[in-house]
Amino acid sequence: MLLPDLSKRIQLPEFETKAAELAFLHKVWAQFQKDAALSGTTLTKPESLTVEELVKHTCDFLTTLSSETLDALCYRIDVPEHQSLALGQAPDYWVHLSYLLLNRCAVKVMLRQSFSK
Repeated sequence: MLLPDLSKRIQLPEFETKAAELAFLHKVWAQFQKDAALSGTTLTKPESLTVEELVKHTCDFLTTLSSETLDALCYRIDVPEHQSLALGQAPDYWVHLSYLLLNRCAVKVMLRQSFSK
């Protein structure tokens, strides 16, 4: 599956170093794991913390969920229903849904960082 560039789909902050970007992606993934656990499912860590790997791993994970668990996860992460419904029957539905979920987790991390200062 060819994945579009996540940085064009998710508003990531500018990073001064690769280590800072990696630390941010780790926090985004930790938030996603926390939300998955609170939705009644478990999520393993991807092999590497690159944007492409996060999207691929998320796509693979989402396809294994029951519709009830997927709904609970979307609700927990706070993805607006109109956005998920707008995806409709798109052939790359899981990729777009992965972007929506990861984007929301990234926003949560950015807000937490900005308000903790």
